[in-house]
Amino acid sequence: MHFLYSGSAYAPTGISSYMKSFINHKGISVYTTDSGPPKPAQSKGIPTRKRIISSIRLALWKLAERYYFFFCLYRKLIHERNATTVCRKFFEGLCDESDIVVINDIWTLLEYQRRGSLGQAYFVFHCNGDLFNVSTVTFPSCNNKKFKRVIDNVYEMLEEVRGVIFLTQSALNIYKMRQQSNQNCFVINNGFGEKVKVTNEEISKRFNIFCTGTICRRKRQYLLPKLDLTSLINMESVILYGGGPEKAQLVKELTGKKNGLFCFKGEVDRPFEAYKHGDVFVLLSSDEGMPVAAIEALSRGCIIIMTDVGGARELICNNGLLVSNQTEKQIVDDVNEFMRLLDSDSERRKKMANESLDIFNKKFTTQRMVSEYLSLP
Repeated sequence: MHFLYSGSAYAPTGISSYMKSFINHKGISVYTTDSGPPKPAQSKGIPTRKRIISSIRLALWKLAERYYFFFCLYRKLIHERNATTVCRKFFEGLCDESDIVVINDIWTLLEYQRRGSLGQAYFVFHCNGDLFNVSTVTFPSCNNKKFKRVIDNVYEMLEEVRGVIFLTQSALNIYKMRQQSNQNCFVINNGFGEKVKVTNEEISKRFNIFCTGTICRRKRQYLLPKLDLTSLINMESVILYGGGPEKAQLVKELTGKKNGLFCFKGEVDRPFEAYKHGDVFVLLSSDEGMPVAAIEALSRGCIIIMTDVGGARELICNNGLLVSNQTEKQIVDDVNEFMRLLDSDSERRKKMANESLDIFNKKFTTQRMVSEYLSLP
């Protein structure tokens, strides 16, 4: 079985963490833009070529959000170029035509179809089941007829694949409302790490709030400053991991405000290692698939606060707050009320933290995920 993705398995994103989970598993090969694990930076004080490229990419991303011309340029220079590299590596390898292929993004799907048959390929939806919607949420400039034709073409191509895989049942339901077909569809939840022990030990009365992910319009980190956090007695700080096109603006807005409660850590490998049992993880996105960052938080016994999008309902059951995706004011009010409850009741946090570990062990381990992929027909 071969996994293809037109990006890096070592980037600080959910899909990268997912791809990394399959590396070194028997019977699985992974094709990404990587030539191997990243090497440690020799000097943090001198801008490296990688940092310069990253800065240019973020600048282009911000332009792509506003102008369709720059979205097309972004797509061509990054997505399509990477997909060509990945597919070339795959087709130049010693692969049998009967081997199963798992394709993880539309750009690799388009390039793969130009080079070969999709009959042995599965396609994975890492979004909510609506490719056009998730694209326009991320890049509003592509909300037009030209890009819709691109997405319509992708849906037509999906009729040719061996099967379609979804990370959540809700994503499958959305897909089936559009595609009236009898093709093979499967739900396989993302996985992370191995089973962990459910603890009965006491938790600290003090706790942190974590928010991890690309800082962008879709993730709505800009709602965090609107929360009434200064009134919480036992909350220590709000720690944000990740970079992205909206980071500079958010840092500027929060500098010197909220009594220093906010701490930006940037793009860090394995941010979940900082989470403690009973901490709080917040994700207020307007759109999601099955966020790996939230699964990582489950594995550390964090209480989960998420808007009711994507796979949130499969992650939260007596272990956090499922926020109705209404107006932003209502979201802020609901989170504030819940945070006050957590702040005043450490026993409640302990029960929810243990419930998070239990949910993780039952549904979201890497071992379970890999086993389900290897069992595909």
